[in-house]
Amino acid sequence: MMPAQLAERLQAPISKAEAGALAGNLRTRPAELLQFLPLLASDQPGVAWRMAWILATLAERRFRPPKGYAEGLAQALAKTAEPAVARCIGRALLALPPYGHELEGIVADACLAWLDDPGVPVSTASIMIDLYLELCHRYPELWRELEPRLERLSRHDGTGWTATLGKARRFYHLNLAHKR
Repeated sequence: MMPAQLAERLQAPISKAEAGALAGNLRTRPAELLQFLPLLASDQPGVAWRMAWILATLAERRFRPPKGYAEGLAQALAKTAEPAVARCIGRALLALPPYGHELEGIVADACLAWLDDPGVPVSTASIMIDLYLELCHRYPELWRELEPRLERLSRHDGTGWTATLGKARRFYHLNLAHKR
């Protein structure tokens, strides 16, 4: 399937089973995967988030990504304005092995930008926090950037926010408190 064909197919709603089948198809042809990444920036309704959903599904299947895949995801995360797309890209990035200092900087900046958005949905914020905490494992000094955002986000009500912020605080106490 070519990117134009997939874009056409993704204009209509797809089921979870269809997303899984498409992810399986891409898993068997990882070298061709890079040509589908531009669909993450599609302005056609629904195409970007459906493509991101397929990539998040693919990430759950533990595959060996082609060279340039992490870069494409990092760039897409930095550019997207859609919370659902960002959330799925974040899930895909979480499944990857470390992808290099430069890309990690792009991802960190994108995560913080999402957390600075006062209207960010808790589900997107949760993934961005998870992704940022993954970076904090390797670069503990990044916690200083996250801490004030967590303080601001703690003013939100709801169990989703409580669980998300509690997870971040547990991470700090288990991994970073002793390093201060």
